[in-house]
Amino acid sequence: MRDSPLNKMYKQLDSEAIPPPPRRQYRPKLPVSIITTILFILGIQFVILPRYVYQMSPSEMRLTQFQLDALDEGLRKCQADRTPPIQYPVTTASSRSNARWNPSTGQNDTIILRNVTLFDGEKIVENAVDIVFKKGIIESVSDAAQSILIPGANVFDLEGKYVTPGLVDMHSHHLTNAWPLLSSTSDTNEMNPAFGPLTPFVRIVDSLKAYDYATTVIASGGVTTSLILPGSANIMGGEAVVVKNVLKSGDNEEFVVEELLLEHGEPVENRRRYMKMACGENPRRVYKHTRMGNAYIFRKQVSSFNRQVRLCKPGRSQHVLKSGTTISADRL
Repeated sequence: MRDSPLNKMYKQLDSEAIPPPPRRQYRPKLPVSIITTILFILGIQFVILPRYVYQMSPSEMRLTQFQLDALDEGLRKCQADRTPPIQYPVTTASSRSNARWNPSTGQNDTIILRNVTLFDGEKIVENAVDIVFKKGIIESVSDAAQSILIPGANVFDLEGKYVTPGLVDMHSHHLTNAWPLLSSTSDTNEMNPAFGPLTPFVRIVDSLKAYDYATTVIASGGVTTSLILPGSANIMGGEAVVVKNVLKSGDNEEFVVEELLLEHGEPVENRRRYMKMACGENPRRVYKHTRMGNAYIFRKQVSSFNRQVRLCKPGRSQHVLKSGTTISADRL
């Protein structure tokens, strides 16, 4: 029986509905030798040639040295931050010296204060004493009955008058506001929108006027040493400094800020550092925060210090300095 045209049409539709079986794709496999060759060429290109053949340009070398210098400085800062302040030993008069003393403006002759009633900072000494000064230090304190004799010394018999240690003012702003006070010489508070209430990076030493006559007036009242602080407008006001209240005390009798410093003559790395902070009335008034806001800003700033501490923790970094010494965080 012949197929009718209708049957032929059905057969044709059925054949088109059934897709042909998929062809199996051919995936060529590279020989191990070719793969090894490719890896060898890549190793030469990215490891051997950059190290031994390609040369850095002078600008690249300068940038690299700059980065190494920055790392050196950072590691030194970590080491300095982790080093406790120097502890000065208890000394005797024979081994003690005053780094601020100089032969031009300093005490050259030995001075004896005889028959003194001494208040030593805690109590009044029971018997009269003799006090010997030499080259800016107290050389001895002894019972007046011993009647010390030193050839060439200048002797002052105080007949029982009181002598006390010099007073130390732990909160002062003189030298930053030269007397008489003028707006052009007022440098106590660093208040600027660019900085806001956190200025730990400023230093009061940069504001000192070594010619401030108020220093002499203060010394006449027995205050021989003062801690000069930035003002309290900011939550962190900046770095403070300790001064001796003696103007023109250097070799050349000039108004020099460095010669005012208590630690003048001491290495900079051995000098103590002080920070002024205030979370109360003044920053509240200046920046319109409550004390809650002041405390939050302070905590946020301290958290950034903690990040710096983490960078200096052991195991963070290791580097060979120019001197050839290897500094690692394990040693910091």
